[in-house]
Amino acid sequence: MDGAHQLIDQILARSEFGRWLVIHGHRHRARLFQPGGATGPWVLSAASFSATRDKDYDNRSPNQAHLIEIDFDGMRRLNFRPAGQIKSWTWTPPAGWLADRYEGGGLPPSTAFGFRGSIDDLANQVAKFVGELSHRWNDIADAVPQLRYVAHDQFQELRTVLRQTFSVNVSISEDGLPLGCGKAP
Repeated sequence: MDGAHQLIDQILARSEFGRWLVIHGHRHRARLFQPGGATGPWVLSAASFSATRDKDYDNRSPNQAHLIEIDFDGMRRLNFRPAGQIKSWTWTPPAGWLADRYEGGGLPPSTAFGFRGSIDDLANQVAKFVGELSHRWNDIADAVPQLRYVAHDQFQELRTVLRQTFSVNVSISEDGLPLGCGKAP
């Protein structure tokens, strides 16, 4: 689409037109991002379901399929627009479509979108809840519900802030999902 970046940056990123979830493919690069600051749209670049990467040596995106779930209850509760979760399946020869693998260049098996606040403030809330004890991630997310809408890149930043500023470590499963966290020894 000619002018796609201008459409997003100059029109869809302006809050007077609402908040958007833009889904596109064709570029064969998997990415979830938010241009335009706190009021910009969430953009899911869905990469490719079946295209090959022949002669595109810079492309590390695997073939993936995605299921997007819009969470209307969460949007009302937390005033996030739009908000939800994305489940991704990655084609892995010879095994086929798997939802438990995270390859660099693609989207992780599970990510979210909707959180538009300060990662530092969010880390502070998590650290206060954790205190000196270890907790399961679901219990932490029940206490700090914004965590359910943190995108993968934001989560990586959150882990760094928790570790460096609050000495709180987040344990991660093999598929890249958080299991729990607690104070570092």
